[in-house]
Amino acid sequence: YNKLSVGGLFALSSLIIEAFLFIYLGFGFLPQYIFFDVALIMFVFFVVLFLPAGRAQNILVGTFLFLQIVLSYMNICIFKALGDVFTFEMLSLVDETARVVTMNMLPIWPMIFYLILYVTDIVLLVVIRKKMFPQNVTYRSALRFILKNVALVGMSLSFLLYSVSIYSLDGDQNDKLYIFSDEVLYGNFSSSKQSLKKFGTWGYYFEEFF
Repeated sequence: YNKLSVGGLFALSSLIIEAFLFIYLGFGFLPQYIFFDVALIMFVFFVVLFLPAGRAQNILVGTFLFLQIVLSYMNICIFKALGDVFTFEMLSLVDETARVVTMNMLPIWPMIFYLILYVTDIVLLVVIRKKMFPQNVTYRSALRFILKNVALVGMSLSFLLYSVSIYSLDGDQNDKLYIFSDEVLYGNFSSSKQSLKKFGTWGYYFEEFF
């Protein structure tokens, strides 16, 4: 129950962060190719099942949610100022950007929403650990073995889903408009805004980072 609660909290919070970002930017409700997001969220969920219940899984979930919130808020700020979204190449311009940032470029309501959500998540992680963390219980090796194998199978399936999502992208090489297809967009991320809109925060930044 501890592991399922923490993993479920991560998955739900991640989707809420994504939905808020998309609604705020006017992109719709969720990415067109939502399974990119779902596959990577599933992977983290099964990593939680694999890790020992307690501090390690909470740190993992807290870190990933923090990174997603930072990326989402940066996208809101950059979209408001420039009509575009964040890319990792922008990190080389961080000094120049810091000099021209003003308070009106930092929307207050998204900041409050994400802050409340993150604090709520941290509180729930602590509550789950206090209320559901096993006290004076000796784990049976068979149960531990089964749970870890379920987690390994789940992680493998999540990457299989990610691979299938890639093959499901729209794109026909015989089409004269193939160069504008989603398949080509995924290959070169020629438009960061369209890439985020179609593949989601997880799907876009996971590939863009590498």
